[in-house]
Amino acid sequence: MTEPVPPNPRADERLSPERDARGEGAASSGHSHRSRASRRRTADVALAVLLLWAGGTFLFEARGARHDWLAGRLYQPTSAYWRLGSRPPERLRRCLALVDPLLAPSEPVRLWDPGNDFFRWRWAAYFLPHREVVQGGASTPPGSVVVAGSRSAPPGARRVAGEPWCGLYLLP
Repeated sequence: MTEPVPPNPRADERLSPERDARGEGAASSGHSHRSRASRRRTADVALAVLLLWAGGTFLFEARGARHDWLAGRLYQPTSAYWRLGSRPPERLRRCLALVDPLLAPSEPVRLWDPGNDFFRWRWAAYFLPHREVVQGGASTPPGSVVVAGSRSAPPGARRVAGEPWCGLYLLP
């Protein structure tokens, strides 16, 4: 047989009119409701502002992409915005992997970059952690060997090793 359930001692107690179910005063109950509604309204406004900002940003980017597409050119991000696995750093990685064994072990890699792009130099240093990577430019001494792509090859320099798209160039 089942045991009888003991009666709840509080079930017979009645709450006084000044107290609500939580034991709070009736006066504070209205204040709690208002502050809860105020917090809810603040959260709704913050969410609405966030959604408006995200929508505006999306429209801004879409408009820029459409403009570039209609102009017949695509946006090419600078090396500051490169990400691992994207085409530009992969092209640089392949280029450096091609010319790395062609250089003497103690020789620094001189990366020819007429724009003196700090981030391209940092990417090269990332891909060749065992080598010293230096930026090559107008101040590079004549007779130096620099790494360059075919589009950014030093004027007057001749390719001494590597592929047509990337190689070692001897400065005049």
